[in-house]
Amino acid sequence: MGHDLPPDAQRLRALSHPVRIALLEHLASSGPATATECARFVEASPSACSWHLRALAKAGWIESLPSTNGRERPWRYVADDANTLAPDPGNPVTDSVEASLLARRRRLEDGFLRRRGALPPELADMADFNFSVIWASSAELTRFATSLQALLQPYVRQNPADRPPDAVRLVTTWTVVPWLARDAEGGADDE
Repeated sequence: MGHDLPPDAQRLRALSHPVRIALLEHLASSGPATATECARFVEASPSACSWHLRALAKAGWIESLPSTNGRERPWRYVADDANTLAPDPGNPVTDSVEASLLARRRRLEDGFLRRRGALPPELADMADFNFSVIWASSAELTRFATSLQALLQPYVRQNPADRPPDAVRLVTTWTVVPWLARDAEGGADDE
């Protein structure tokens, strides 16, 4: 059934499993890693990671690198414009992937909040939760999102040598959705 999908939908379908999303996030944020190295970060076995890494590679999200030890090969995120999730309202595949990404973010945030009291203060204090209501046109929002990505880019630091010694891995999330009125007549939520 999946082979009948257009190529873009097949690529998105490869992200239909939470382990694959976690693997992709790990490789995109930390650089090349083997299945065994990935397993420590995505809470899956090395063999499960290997299987999911091959599926991501087949879909073009990642690529394998030559083995450095003759046994396990590292995998690398393929950073290009094709690996961005373009808005496609109403597309069930895109909607499913976006829902999976949001669910993963919520799990990460909820996990932090559950464990926050047991963390060292310097780590517990590194969280910032912000809620803002803004008014913007589509063009303004596009400019804002582009600026935000440019602001975050210097902190991506895939190469460990580029990170300060006390740097910790952080997840940033930014979600913007229209504030929907309670009714079609323009209720109080629109004002």
